[in-house]
Amino acid sequence: GAKVVTSDSGRISLLDDDGHEHWVDGSRQLRHMHITSVDGVEDMISLGDLNESGILRNLFIRYMGHSIYTYTGSILVAVNPYEILPIYTSEQIQQYRDG
Repeated sequence: GAKVVTSDSGRISLLDDDGHEHWVDGSRQLRHMHITSVDGVEDMISLGDLNESGILRNLFIRYMGHSIYTYTGSILVAVNPYEILPIYTSEQIQQYRDG
Protein backbone atom coordinates (compact mmCIF):
# COMPACT_ATOMS: atom_id res chain seq x y z
CA GLY A 1 0.00 0.00 0.00
CA ALA A 2 0.99 3.59 -0.51
CA LYS A 3 -0.33 7.09 0.05
CA VAL A 4 -0.34 9.75 -2.65
CA VAL A 5 1.87 12.60 -1.48
CA THR A 6 1.84 14.93 -4.47
CA SER A 7 1.23 15.10 -8.19
CA ASP A 8 3.53 17.13 -10.44
CA SER A 9 3.76 17.34 -14.25
CA GLY A 10 1.96 14.06 -14.84
CA ARG A 11 3.97 12.18 -12.22
CA ILE A 12 2.70 11.04 -8.84
CA SER A 13 4.74 10.81 -5.64
CA LEU A 14 3.79 7.87 -3.40
CA LEU A 15 4.89 7.08 0.16
CA ASP A 16 4.93 3.33 0.87
CA ASP A 17 4.41 1.49 4.17
CA ASP A 18 8.14 1.65 4.93
CA GLY A 19 8.30 5.43 4.43
CA HIS A 20 10.05 5.24 1.05
CA GLU A 21 9.03 7.68 -1.66
CA HIS A 22 8.30 6.43 -5.18
CA TRP A 23 7.49 8.38 -8.32
CA VAL A 24 5.18 6.81 -10.88
CA ASP A 25 3.85 7.94 -14.23
CA GLY A 26 0.47 9.60 -13.79
CA SER A 27 -0.97 7.52 -16.62
CA ARG A 28 -0.66 4.37 -14.48
CA GLN A 29 -3.93 3.17 -13.12
CA LEU A 30 -3.99 3.61 -9.36
CA ARG A 31 -6.97 2.47 -7.31
CA HIS A 32 -8.19 3.69 -3.96
CA MET A 33 -8.10 1.08 -1.23
CA HIS A 34 -11.06 0.48 1.02
CA ILE A 35 -10.27 1.34 4.66
CA THR A 36 -10.52 -2.33 5.63
CA SER A 37 -7.73 -3.11 3.17
CA VAL A 38 -5.57 -0.37 4.66
CA ASP A 39 -5.94 -1.45 8.29
CA GLY A 40 -6.51 -5.20 7.89
CA VAL A 41 -9.25 -7.49 9.19
CA GLU A 42 -9.43 -10.83 11.01
CA ASP A 43 -11.97 -12.30 8.55
CA MET A 44 -11.24 -11.48 4.92
CA ILE A 45 -14.92 -11.88 4.02
CA SER A 46 -15.32 -8.38 5.50
CA LEU A 47 -12.66 -6.84 3.23
CA GLY A 48 -13.95 -3.97 1.11
CA ASP A 49 -11.48 -5.01 -1.60
CA LEU A 50 -11.92 -8.75 -1.92
CA ASN A 51 -9.40 -9.22 -4.70
CA GLU A 52 -5.83 -10.49 -4.99
CA SER A 53 -4.15 -7.26 -3.90
CA GLY A 54 -6.58 -6.75 -1.00
CA ILE A 55 -6.07 -10.31 0.25
CA LEU A 56 -2.27 -10.13 -0.03
CA ARG A 57 -2.18 -6.76 1.74
CA ASN A 58 -4.39 -8.05 4.54
CA LEU A 59 -2.18 -11.12 5.06
CA PHE A 60 0.91 -8.86 5.04
CA ILE A 61 -0.56 -6.47 7.63
CA ARG A 62 -1.57 -9.34 9.91
CA TYR A 63 1.81 -11.07 9.43
CA MET A 64 3.65 -7.88 10.38
CA GLY A 65 1.48 -7.68 13.52
CA HIS A 66 2.35 -11.32 14.39
CA SER A 67 -1.23 -12.40 13.66
CA ILE A 68 -0.45 -15.39 11.50
CA TYR A 69 -3.99 -16.79 11.50
CA THR A 70 -6.65 -15.13 9.36
CA TYR A 71 -10.09 -16.37 8.41
CA THR A 72 -11.88 -16.34 5.08
CA GLY A 73 -15.34 -17.24 6.29
CA SER A 74 -14.97 -20.67 7.89
CA ILE A 75 -11.56 -21.29 6.25
CA LEU A 76 -8.48 -20.63 8.38
CA VAL A 77 -5.46 -19.23 6.51
CA ALA A 78 -2.13 -19.70 8.32
CA VAL A 79 1.02 -17.84 7.28
CA ASN A 80 4.34 -19.39 8.33
CA PRO A 81 6.02 -16.87 10.67
CA TYR A 82 9.48 -18.47 10.22
CA GLU A 83 10.02 -18.04 13.97
CA ILE A 84 8.75 -19.45 17.24
CA LEU A 85 5.88 -17.31 18.53
CA PRO A 86 4.53 -17.54 22.09
CA ILE A 87 0.96 -17.95 20.84
CA TYR A 88 0.30 -21.60 21.49
CA THR A 89 -1.21 -21.25 24.95
CA SER A 90 -4.21 -23.39 25.79
CA GLU A 91 -6.40 -20.25 25.65
CA GLN A 92 -5.22 -19.46 22.11
CA ILE A 93 -5.77 -23.03 20.94
CA GLN A 94 -9.29 -22.99 22.37
CA GLN A 95 -10.04 -19.65 20.70
CA TYR A 96 -9.27 -21.05 17.25
CA ARG A 97 -11.12 -24.29 17.97
CA ASP A 98 -14.24 -22.31 18.85
CA GLY A 99 -13.91 -20.15 15.71
